Amino acid sequence: MSKRAPAAPDYVGAAQQQAASSREVTNQQTWANRPEQVTPWGSQTWQTEAVTDPASGQLVTKWTQNTNVDPRLQSALDSELAVQQTRNNLAQNLSGRLEQEFGQAVDFNRFTPMGQGVQAQQRVTTPSVQARVSTPQAQSRIDAGNPEQIQRNLSTDGLVDINPAQRYFDQAGDALYDQFASRADRQFSRDEDALRTRLLNQGFNVGDEAFDEELRKLRESQGDQRRQAMFDATRLSGQEASRMFGIDSTARGQMFGERSAQGQFVNDAADRAFGQRMNLNAFNLGQNQQMFGQDMARAAFDSAENLNQFSQGMQGAQFDAAQNDQQFQQQMGSSQYQNQLRQQQIAETLQQRGFTLNEINAIMSGQQVQMPTMPSFNPAAASQATNYLGAAQMTGQANLDRFNARNQATQGLLSGAMGMISPIKIPGMS
Repeated sequence: MSKRAPAAPDYVGAAQQQAASSREVTNQQTWANRPEQVTPWGSQTWQTEAVTDPASGQLVTKWTQNTNVDPRLQSALDSELAVQQTRNNLAQNLSGRLEQEFGQAVDFNRFTPMGQGVQAQQRVTTPSVQARVSTPQAQSRIDAGNPEQIQRNLSTDGLVDINPAQRYFDQAGDALYDQFASRADRQFSRDEDALRTRLLNQGFNVGDEAFDEELRKLRESQGDQRRQAMFDATRLSGQEASRMFGIDSTARGQMFGERSAQGQFVNDAADRAFGQRMNLNAFNLGQNQQMFGQDMARAAFDSAENLNQFSQGMQGAQFDAAQNDQQFQQQMGSSQYQNQLRQQQIAETLQQRGFTLNEINAIMSGQQVQMPTMPSFNPAAASQATNYLGAAQMTGQANLDRFNARNQATQGLLSGAMGMISPIKIPGMS
């Protein structure tokens, strides 16, 4: 019966062998995905070089991708680049002229002045004989009162200012939270220093996971306290803002009520004064009616005389109107000609001003240089490295299974053999 278990496989060696297999598969896959491409437009090649990895100090392969175009295409590309450079140089040379054209603002005063407005209608002589009619003037004696004595608005200058509710809310919230922060900031700093000292005394170092975890818990707890304080300040600031807003509103309402009563007193006094004037006006109205009748008689006489003069004035006005119409047409033609001439001058000036810019845009909008593109290809699929480590594990398990099986078989044989041995009889003993 074997009492020794089979030796364990070389797992370290299997892992190293599998790593070497993985590197070999990676190198093979890299080589498979670096094909040299040759097309009618050019070729794409790869160049390798052994260099030292500065991080590990081991030799690695450095890849360089080279793209070469066909000589004929290269010649066309060089020509196209030369043409584009020529266009750029030409546009650059024109920029000096562009600066001269746009360097100064357009002087619109040098163009033909715009046509003046037509003034010929001023020559029309309208009849003015009606000015001789004497209209009744007695009504001017009626005094309608002085409406300026009535107070039409109330000034709010000097009243208690009522801030917006949000400002009351912000002031109260800031005051409540500042009370908490003035005490908590110093306490939080002392708690963090105490925690750091305790962790260092326990053997933890700055940067350890446990060290950082304890600091994170403390800071989260402090953050929760700050948020709770902000929540309490927000909740209580609403009550304080409402109280402050009510105090200011009550004071402002009382002051405004006093001014309103004062304005009402002024208006009542003005109303009584207006009633007195109305009584006086009723007396004056009777006198005005008598004077109005006398004026109307004189106005009837003047109207008859004015009608004759008005007829004569109308004849003269019609003659002036005919002359004004002729002058109006002449002035309109001259004004339109000046306006058309001015618009043409401005259009030509603006066209000359932007001519160089249009030339530069036309030169710079030519065909741009484009590099040829290489066709795509299907890269090689990734391969798996040989699983030496798994094979070693399975081999060790299989050896252990055989060892256990042999031990079980041996134990079975021994148990059977012991059962076949007969017991020994000793004389004198039953």
